[in-house]
Amino acid sequence: MFERFTEKARRVIFFGRYEASQVGSPYIETEHLLLGLLREDIALNRRFLPPDALEKIRLEIEKNTLGREKTSTSADLPLSNESKRVLGYASEEADQLHHKHIGTEHLLLGLLREEKAVAARALQTCGVSLEKVREGLGLTPHFSPARETTSPSSPSGLPRASLIPLEPLFPLIGRENELERILHILGCYNAKNPVLVGELGVGKHTIVGGLAKRIDDGTVPSFLSEATIVELDLPPWGAITGTWLTTFVPAFRTPLNKASSCSLTTFTRPPKASSVEVRFICRKS
Repeated sequence: MFERFTEKARRVIFFGRYEASQVGSPYIETEHLLLGLLREDIALNRRFLPPDALEKIRLEIEKNTLGREKTSTSADLPLSNESKRVLGYASEEADQLHHKHIGTEHLLLGLLREEKAVAARALQTCGVSLEKVREGLGLTPHFSPARETTSPSSPSGLPRASLIPLEPLFPLIGRENELERILHILGCYNAKNPVLVGELGVGKHTIVGGLAKRIDDGTVPSFLSEATIVELDLPPWGAITGTWLTTFVPAFRTPLNKASSCSLTTFTRPPKASSVEVRFICRKS
């Protein structure tokens, strides 16, 4: 169902599930998807929503929310019928714009098309209309900040791996236990390289970003207090050959040695279609 969804669009649904669990809803409703969208894509919000939209939208949603006891954030909540229609509308909007993937901008259009739902009414109170958003996307496609999934070629013609500082881009929600487990493993004397395995978009990058935020806030054990997190974006496995490794290893050691006396490097395995993504976190001794 979600094969065409971008990673950011999948995270919107993930955050929508979290929002639904916080109010004890048995379904992921359109208002929960909207809150997930506001949380996930800041660039889209700034483009189409007024500065005070978040507060207005939350107030409108609270007026239409029944108070229930919170449910577990790991609960597998289903999409409501309205939310399912929103995803269908998003697919149609992507097709009309001749876009191969379904992104956050298409989800926004889908939410606006479900006119009688809470999310559409909340957006309308902020002056956001389907026609305005559709016209804007038709003139200028939406590009949200994201990392490249593949690396460009070096002058020698070999794929190049980029080493970049990792910033906590996304809020860490419902993954505190996983983060604590990572901190525990990183503190082990041996076998101190945790591995995160899961489908694309389930939040592995967010967990690592949460670790970066903890280090920045100074709320980590002393052995990580001066750590620097860098991300190594590897090319596809098919491009990694013996010749590539011979060139890569010495080129990688130099910037890593300059980074910090205690560096954490996250290696990303580029995922294949309908497969899992693997993220390694290696602690430099």
